[in-house]
Order: sequence, then C-alpha cells, then structure tokens
Amino acid sequence: MPHEITIKIDDSLYQSLIEKTKGGPEELNQLIVKAIEEKLDKPEPKGLDTGGLGDYLSQAKSGSRNYGAKGQGW
Repeated sequence: MPHEITIKIDDSLYQSLIEKTKGGPEELNQLIVKAIEEKLDKPEPKGLDTGGLGDYLSQAKSGSRNYGAKGQGW
C-alpha cells in the first residue's frame, strides 16, 4: 500500500523537476521515488582512515627526519 508524503521545495528546484519530467505528475513521482531509493541503497562514505597514522609516526626515531609524509625529504 503506497503512502503519501508532502515536502516543501524552493521554486528553482521545483522548476528543474518540472522541466526534467516534462510536467507529468506520474513521471515526477517516479523520479523522486527512484532518487530516494538510490540514496537509501548507497552505503555511507567512510571517514578518513587514520587508524595507522599514530603507529606510523611513533615508529620514527626521535630527531630523525624519517617521520611525516614519505618522500618529503626535508
């Protein structure tokens, strides 16, 4: 059983949707449902993996220039 949801959008987004679907309410509905389904199916992007950064930096000898970005050579 389908459910109905009401949303508020600004005029520019509304005009873009109307142009994209050529004004047809069924096409507009299909576009919105498809966009929501695709968004829900995508996994959330993982954050920056810094798990090994502390280990990498702690392995360098004190006073050496071996720490920091590899290949930097400073």
